[in-house]
Amino acid sequence: MFSMASLCMDLISEILFLLPVKSLLRFRSVSKSWCSLLSDPYFVKSHLECIKSDFNLVFELVKYNRWPFHKELRLQGMDSLNFLPHVYDYPFHKTHDNVVLRGSCNGLICFTNSEYNIVVGNMLINDYHVREVPSDREFLNGEKIRVTYGFGYDSIHDDYKVVRILSRSPQDSSCCNMYEVLVYSLSYDRWSEIGIGNTLAPSVTLYGGLDPPNGVFLCTALHWLAESRLQDGRRYYFILSFDLSAEYFHTIPLPCDIQVEQGGRCLIMSSLGGCLCVTSKESLGVRIWVMRNYMAESSWTKLFLISNVSFCEVLKPLGFSSRGDKVLFQSKSKKLCWYDSEKQEFQNMKVDGMNTAELFLSSMVSVSAYKATR
Repeated sequence: MFSMASLCMDLISEILFLLPVKSLLRFRSVSKSWCSLLSDPYFVKSHLECIKSDFNLVFELVKYNRWPFHKELRLQGMDSLNFLPHVYDYPFHKTHDNVVLRGSCNGLICFTNSEYNIVVGNMLINDYHVREVPSDREFLNGEKIRVTYGFGYDSIHDDYKVVRILSRSPQDSSCCNMYEVLVYSLSYDRWSEIGIGNTLAPSVTLYGGLDPPNGVFLCTALHWLAESRLQDGRRYYFILSFDLSAEYFHTIPLPCDIQVEQGGRCLIMSSLGGCLCVTSKESLGVRIWVMRNYMAESSWTKLFLISNVSFCEVLKPLGFSSRGDKVLFQSKSKKLCWYDSEKQEFQNMKVDGMNTAELFLSSMVSVSAYKATR
């Protein structure tokens, strides 16, 4: 009879590549050899490539029935929002009221807290790395400051990076904005300041869409909506991109005939189906645009128009349903809803206390093992 022991490890690996993370976590206790295999960096990366479409949602929820307010993370399948979620606590001993989710990439999540810390980790395997954020007190200098973060993967250098952009608005309106851009490398466990060049000009203001204004990760780059004041007083809207490998800023034009009303507050940017996506609130409703080919201005396409006026507020697309016939949106009023573009119908989803949501890809990526290789 053919036994498991007689199977070569290569064949076992091919089978395990196709299994969900929940199963792999159980299989680590089968034997030492299986535990070693499942922790091997090559296996982890290969498994990640095989499950690229297995997305869930990670929610940041606020428990208002406790004081001080308590935050927790919840993980739930895209198509099973009506079922009980998995609940995870933040890796802090203190209260969580000032913890902010900053992004998710390849199964790792990034968030910050009021203690000037960033945390990068995999909540499925309870593996986190905490790093202090450089103080911004000198940069503040008593003036209005805006902070935006982004988190993503640098595939060229096999590194996960956190980007923090500080912008300071002087009290004297005749003076220009000042910027500080810091990049944290997980591999080398250090912050570095980079030059902003001419792209991040003093007249540029960044938007992330919904609060918090996080950068959108796609194609080894982070993206923010941006507004620039021209010399004649007009406002120019575009996408500011930061290449995580080259650590350099680029600009991407918005669709040439997009309607911009109420300033940048009517625009939301996200990724949808592997494409850059911009949602614009127009006089006729909410229009969804996607850039079919990355960095190609001519590839901007009108996906559909939501003309249901009763629900027309600023919407952020999170992802498609497993069948691809619906889009899940997060609204500015912190609600989730499915939208069927064929039937032009909404289905509201009840998630009490939700603060923000991010698309989450379950994986075996380990921060501890990752850092140990450097």
